Amino acid sequence: GGACSATCVTGYQDCNGVAEDGCEANLRNDVANCGMCGRECMPPNATAACVSSVCGMGACNAGWGDCDGSSANGCEINLRASGTNCGRCGNTCAAGVSCVSSSCRGGAVADVAMGNNHTCATRSDGSVACWGDNNFGQLGTGTATVPVVTTPVAVLSLIEVVELTAGRYHTCARRSSGLVYCWGFNGSGELGSGITNSATPVTVSGLTDAVEIAAGEYFTCARRAGGTVVCWGSNTDGQLGGGTTSPRSAPAAVYALTDAVNIAAGRYHTCAIRAAGPTVCWGSNNQGQLGALAGTPTEPTAVPGLSDAVQLT
Repeated sequence: GGACSATCVTGYQDCNGVAEDGCEANLRNDVANCGMCGRECMPPNATAACVSSVCGMGACNAGWGDCDGSSANGCEINLRASGTNCGRCGNTCAAGVSCVSSSCRGGAVADVAMGNNHTCATRSDGSVACWGDNNFGQLGTGTATVPVVTTPVAVLSLIEVVELTAGRYHTCARRSSGLVYCWGFNGSGELGSGITNSATPVTVSGLTDAVEIAAGEYFTCARRAGGTVVCWGSNTDGQLGGGTTSPRSAPAAVYALTDAVNIAAGRYHTCAIRAAGPTVCWGSNNQGQLGALAGTPTEPTAVPGLSDAVQLT
């Protein structure tokens, strides 16, 4: 008897050499035998495809993108780490900002502020990250239900920040525009918004030209562009500088201070360097923190013998 033989129909080929299964390979769509036996389609970082005997590619693998439109090199861009294609093709991160997990993030830390048990940092892109105690929403994440956060988390909806300050349970940020935002505990009005505690940044009322900010334990102050100073929050020791001990839930002017060039705040007291004349302080003086002053002044009072200070901290 003779041996059986067969001829493959167009588009098929016997690629495994096994007669029993005939011409098993469909050269038109077999990614292991595309167009001819042994030609395997292997696009980098993508699902292989064989269409009409020509190698191509299907979907990109997670985190990768085909940003040059060429199937020859597959999905060539790592969208999770590319500074010029971050998260999607063409999305370029700003200078000094890195692409991390498909998002433009951070850059160098530009400023740091510490509260009682929490810390916040401004990044070079103007965003803010916080970590630590969050019982009153002082991390600015939109919730206080997670009481402790051990790694930096982004403060919600806050950009263009150039300065931070923190009190015991609250945090404030100054934007380049002169606006000030605060978040966290507001039991004494230290957020300057007249509302209750807030786990997201709220705008300080009526303050649009701040050039410096400083926070005490339960109060906050800001130096304005013209040299005046406003404060708000707890005023148990006259630390708001308005001549009274009444608390304020919105910014109120410090009495007769019009030429401040630097401010700083302690737990219950505040000080300012003036453009002309001596450094002045006001508020609690139970440990002599106002200098050699007597009593507890509720208005700016000169620190004796200090007329050449250049920086408060």
